[in-house]
Amino acid sequence: MTITIEGEPLAVLKGLAQSSGSDSIFEELRSAISMRKFFTDKVDEGYRIILEDPEVLGVRTLVDYR
Repeated sequence: MTITIEGEPLAVLKGLAQSSGSDSIFEELRSAISMRKFFTDKVDEGYRIILEDPEVLGVRTLVDYR
């Protein structure tokens, strides 16, 4: 399979690869796909994805992951 990624998505993948220490755009893309599958499966099972504000105790945001 061959894909072309340009512009902002490529810059994001490069930044993620650099910050993770892998320096592999392919690994970051593979990881993103795996995470998408994990969260999609969990939402399909009825789980809710919630973010908690680290600076304000008790402030939570429900993530609409669809």
